[in-house]
Amino acid sequence: MNDLLKVKILAHTPNPEEVIAQSAKLCYSKVGVDEIMEKLTPEKIEKFLAHLVEIGHESPLEHVTFTFAIEGIDRTVSHQLVRHRIASYSQQSQRYVKLDETFEHTTPNVVKEMGMTDEWHEDMLEILDKYNFVFTLITKSDLVLRDLDLLKKINEKTKCVVQMTITTFDDELCRILEPNVCVTSRRIEVLNILHENNIPTIVWMTPILPFINDNEENIMNILKACKKANVYGIMNFGIGLTLREGDREYYYEKLDSYFPGLKNRYIRRYGNCYELPVPDEERLNKLLVSYCTANNIEYRPDRLFKYLYTFKDKICGEELSIF
Repeated sequence: MNDLLKVKILAHTPNPEEVIAQSAKLCYSKVGVDEIMEKLTPEKIEKFLAHLVEIGHESPLEHVTFTFAIEGIDRTVSHQLVRHRIASYSQQSQRYVKLDETFEHTTPNVVKEMGMTDEWHEDMLEILDKYNFVFTLITKSDLVLRDLDLLKKINEKTKCVVQMTITTFDDELCRILEPNVCVTSRRIEVLNILHENNIPTIVWMTPILPFINDNEENIMNILKACKKANVYGIMNFGIGLTLREGDREYYYEKLDSYFPGLKNRYIRRYGNCYELPVPDEERLNKLLVSYCTANNIEYRPDRLFKYLYTFKDKICGEELSIF
């Protein structure tokens, strides 16, 4: 067991069984909700809920919510939960929270029992190298250079691709938007070092924030830096950003703090939209496509993902795909 694991219930729907029964009864009854509530007894609710589960009518269960705070689980576990969205999640962000002892990782019990905890923490890349696994990561950190020798070894046999996020060329603006990671100029240095060591790279130029870094000068400076570093491709899904409910409130709060007056401009233009394309999206996107095409930089997401999923066994000379 993980001694650091902590689960605490923060809130829940009062009388959840009654809420489910009332909601489901509305599907099958011609009478109104008041009469339904009058006729429901604890015994009838229990029997009816068992019937709902038996027949597979599970949508009424969605009217009930339980909110938990979970601490002490592996970052990989929490990230898989967030990715697959089988419920609603709010995950501690590595963009805004300093990477120190806050982010826990879990060591399998079998590794602990073998007394190999230190090896487990230190040697994961060596395991990938030993068994000829392809490797890629997305980062905003220069810490990737700590393992440069191992990355080179992996790339000599299969494929190792380092993906780096760059959205603003201005270091001062970068410190505001991404306060706990290295600035853009350092990330560009890392890209050049990786190129010098024959490690292929992809730059994620997303998100681009309306009225903040959505200008031609910023886009062109990033593109020129990518060309100089000989990146394989630039990943972009449209010049703009997306805001889920919850993210939007946090983002607007920060706009008020760092860019007074900009929040109201966002509200007037975008309201509660999920997708927020920049006002000059069409022209800036054409600029991106034109520059990448002229300089042999891949910019199409489908082809970039295909490149990531396909690797060449450089020992056997065979090209493989994980799909």
